[in-house]
Amino acid sequence: AIAEAERIRHAIKFHKFRSLKKQSGITVSIGISMLPNSKIKTHDDLISAADDALYEAKKSGRDRVIVFD
Repeated sequence: AIAEAERIRHAIKFHKFRSLKKQSGITVSIGISMLPNSKIKTHDDLISAADDALYEAKKSGRDRVIVFD
């Protein structure tokens, strides 16, 4: 999951979007949660953990992949 998320992040970062008026790039932050994890008991917990990791990625500088710990 981490390798695929990094591949996606890299592809978006270096893709040349023709519709952008400026040359500013687009980046993506990705949150990952995985099983088994003693803190995750339900499907909702799994999604919530990925969401928490996503917001941590955004808070810590964006354009990164963070795995829920």
